[in-house]
Amino acid sequence: MNTGRRGKAGGRLWGALVLAGLLLAADSLLWLRMQRMLSQRLEALRDTAASHGWRLEIAQGGRGGWPWAATLDLPLVRLRGAPALLPTTITWSGERLIVSLSLAHPRRMTVLAHGTQTLSFGDRGDLPRVRFWGGEIALHLPAWSHQSHVATFDARALHVARAGAGPDDVLTAASLAGSVRWTADAQAVRLAVDAIGLPRDAGTATSQVVPGVTLAASLSGDGRLLLQEAALRWKDAQVILSGAATLPRGGNGAFSVHIVGADALLSMAATAGILTPRAASTARAVLALITSAGGVATGPVVLPPLDLPLGLHDGVLSLGRIPLLRLPSPEPAPRQQH
Repeated sequence: MNTGRRGKAGGRLWGALVLAGLLLAADSLLWLRMQRMLSQRLEALRDTAASHGWRLEIAQGGRGGWPWAATLDLPLVRLRGAPALLPTTITWSGERLIVSLSLAHPRRMTVLAHGTQTLSFGDRGDLPRVRFWGGEIALHLPAWSHQSHVATFDARALHVARAGAGPDDVLTAASLAGSVRWTADAQAVRLAVDAIGLPRDAGTATSQVVPGVTLAASLSGDGRLLLQEAALRWKDAQVILSGAATLPRGGNGAFSVHIVGADALLSMAATAGILTPRAASTARAVLALITSAGGVATGPVVLPPLDLPLGLHDGVLSLGRIPLLRLPSPEPAPRQQH
């Protein structure tokens, strides 16, 4: 009787071992297939980047992630191109990227950026480089579509600084989230950044915190920019910019700016070093003159909510009839190396 029980127990054990072996073999085969899918997705990403004028360079990486995901650990990645919204070329390079497909989401590729990432602008190297790093920086690429492509990205504990900047010259953000959608005819971007810590003031060792910044914009294939909203909110103050422009031939268009709490915003900009105290004072005087509509102020003026027109004509940005700045001309697109 005991022998019969031991026989049944041994049979169940062998059955469990065989089942575990079959599951292990199936998972290994699935992992190998996902590794091939991951390599194919990277090649497709490289080809898509090239078709839009970008050059993507990826160093050979190590494979891993078994049993729950297929991963590639890439020690060096470099992306270079000329975005339509910027008048110069831009190069991004990363210390280390981990690209993965998981069993839970096998059609969504996730890219995690580790270490310091670097952005540089222009071909001559005379513009300052920007470094950024964070607790987590992720890019998510869902299943490819022939009609449109969508990428979402997010980051937490983000730090941004110019190359060579000191510890007090670092901009921080508690979180960042956004998306980029592009088709053959248009591109659209959405972005939201929370709790932005501006670089510390050298005199007071304090840092201003901007609660939030949002952006929603699209660009058509013929160079028409539609800015649904670019907004900055700080305590009881806010600035909201919207409008449209045609970027080719220098740039022409019209925008409107809605400002609430201009006094507080100018004070914050001066404290954070964005504006010099003289520039902030001049800006306040100009805004006070505009809002007085020709009247003469007899005492301190608290600036009311403002709705101001911004015009772009042949690359010159103006406030009403007052020219503010000339936008830089685009650099020639870099030649593609084959």
